[in-house]
Amino acid sequence: MRAKSLVLCSQKKDIHEGQAISLRYIGVSKNSRGRGISSALVEKLKTNGVPLTASVLNGNQSGMVDRLVKIGFTKMGSDDKEAKLRWAPVIEASKSAD
Repeated sequence: MRAKSLVLCSQKKDIHEGQAISLRYIGVSKNSRGRGISSALVEKLKTNGVPLTASVLNGNQSGMVDRLVKIGFTKMGSDDKEAKLRWAPVIEASKSAD
């Protein structure tokens, strides 16, 4: 019997963040967790070179905040409802001409 997996990912350009992609929801079916699927999806989005934002509900039991921090997101703050995180691409400084 083949294992079935379901991956859900929702993204939206967030005009309040100036061209950032806002990750609204990432979910992986229970039998497919632990395989790095959500991390791979986020890493693919990073290749666009556009900042990413995410909000994680405080009741989240999957450790999503810690996982996002592990792959380069910075925790920007939190309130009684959620934690807000952001990843921005590293912009290399132009080499000065001699």
